[in-house]
Amino acid sequence: MSSTLETITYGYDGLVRKVCLLSLSDAVVVISARRKDSAEWVNVEFRISGLTEFSVRQSAGFSNVVLSGGIAHQCIGGIQFLDFAPYSDAMEGADDFRMSGLYFAGASVACCFLPYSECA
Repeated sequence: MSSTLETITYGYDGLVRKVCLLSLSDAVVVISARRKDSAEWVNVEFRISGLTEFSVRQSAGFSNVVLSGGIAHQCIGGIQFLDFAPYSDAMEGADDFRMSGLYFAGASVACCFLPYSECA
């Protein structure tokens, strides 16, 4: 996971293309971001399995579409937390992730690169 996030510079200034709840235990998030090595746009699919908690909400006057703060990832107590709208550069625990409007926590997170598309 860390190498994927490093490859896309943690998604800074990327775009959320799709958020899909596949079931009560699985979700997929697709983003577009630039590769650090080539500046080429790519899509990245994050598949969160064994969901334990998540939040998808958007406040008036604020958009979760642009990844202004990048993506935060941390394993806490064996649970993978993935935050697409971190409020802080220093996420210290689960409660910091829970303050986000777009985060997922689950048993595992898998990711893969996809060809760039605006229609994920």
